[in-house]
Amino acid sequence: MSRASRLSPLALPSILVVAAVNFFWQLGSSSYYVDEALSIEHALPPLHDIDAVVRMSESTPWTYFVGLHEWIYRTGSQAEWVLRLPSALAGLGLVAAVYWLGRLLAGRSAALIAASLVALSPLVLQYAQQVRVYVFLMLAVTVAVAASVSATRSTRRPGRWLLVAGAASVLATWLHYTGVFVIAPLAIWVGLQPGLRRSARAAFIATNALALIPLVPLYLDQRSHSPEGQLVGIPGLTWTTAAQVLGTPFDGRTIAELDAFRVIGVLVIATSVVAVTIVWRRRRLESWGLLSIIAVAPLAALLALGIDGQHVVLTRYTAVAAPFLLIILAIAVTRLPLRWGGALAIAALAVAIAGVVRTHQPSGYHLDAKGAIDFIQQHRRPNDTVITPGSHGSEPQFNYYAARRLRPLPRMVGGNNPQAVRAILRAKQRTWTITARPAGADTIANIRPSLRRALAPLGYDIGAIRLFPSLVPLLVTLLRPLRRRPA
Repeated sequence: MSRASRLSPLALPSILVVAAVNFFWQLGSSSYYVDEALSIEHALPPLHDIDAVVRMSESTPWTYFVGLHEWIYRTGSQAEWVLRLPSALAGLGLVAAVYWLGRLLAGRSAALIAASLVALSPLVLQYAQQVRVYVFLMLAVTVAVAASVSATRSTRRPGRWLLVAGAASVLATWLHYTGVFVIAPLAIWVGLQPGLRRSARAAFIATNALALIPLVPLYLDQRSHSPEGQLVGIPGLTWTTAAQVLGTPFDGRTIAELDAFRVIGVLVIATSVVAVTIVWRRRRLESWGLLSIIAVAPLAALLALGIDGQHVVLTRYTAVAAPFLLIILAIAVTRLPLRWGGALAIAALAVAIAGVVRTHQPSGYHLDAKGAIDFIQQHRRPNDTVITPGSHGSEPQFNYYAARRLRPLPRMVGGNNPQAVRAILRAKQRTWTITARPAGADTIANIRPSLRRALAPLGYDIGAIRLFPSLVPLLVTLLRPLRRRPA
């Protein structure tokens, strides 16, 4: 037996080890993201109240929140690593599921490359380390497609695979409405497969259609309560958001601008889709029609909605396409001539690794609300007041950590309430402020002088002060009233 043959069985386990290191490393290091804090708050009420909470406050179905509710109360913990653990495990499952589907569609080499790309995808890493639904959605749609393809290949009892596909399909749509981007084309594809019994095809389509019935009134209720879908302040279609969507698997939480890495990611995905389309026309790759539709349709739909003025051009809504885009990329790498396929692979790995490295650095963490609240708790006095940034994108995090770590809970005022802030400052009492770090000021030494000059006319001096690195570096400052000199 050759050395390559002996090492071959270790390829997938090695990729899973890499994925585990990537997903589990620093799992609890970053504070909860705003949507994570909201997910937890919406999963905490009694089980019979979750439906009402989801209808009033969310823009997704109830399934994830029911599961999170059970996980919170079974574990008895709200520690970051505990609540993110199921997402990390789902990330590992996604790596294996992409390998399964990739092997069915394009062989083992392409499957290993696709699994490797999933293990190093900044988008998958982001959702594998968040208390959010999206990594479970990606896993469900991938299993649904792989089981459907397996049903068409099976010579013995294909109905069993179709049963798995049906369960995964229903779960996908019940996890998030964007699951329909994949499940609807999949249902049509299954219905056109002559190798499956007509009754089995009809049952698969009917099951998925019936699963949508309870989602329609839920979606309409959510839209009536929040027409913007909880996306207040989110930009619509711009060059940056378009690039994020077109390069979905390489999007992550650390890249805010239209930089070189984002452009390369878009070019890699676009080149792969075009190249594999050309290869398909020459070699007739099996199931290419299905794969291309479920990979490209979510991207096209979101860009069309963006052109229509909808504020939904976000990769959270194209995450369903990420596994299939990476499989297409892997097919391109293996089917193109070596120099072109190799160049494509190098470019993809460079963008992916750059995103992963930045994500694991403290400057790539979510807003450090936990660190800021803990610092205040260490130095506070009973009558201190806290002024938080007050923005929609940060307030839930500070409220979450303050409610659990500040004892007793102080008066907290959002910075978006200028009248209340002015009243607090006029009262000349000890006040904590949490703000974004001033532009161009990266150390306390160069922040303190200008801040002191700004506070003096208001009758305040600086007490405790600290910077917290994150995607948006935070400055936490204690404002102490100046002592009046005796006349």
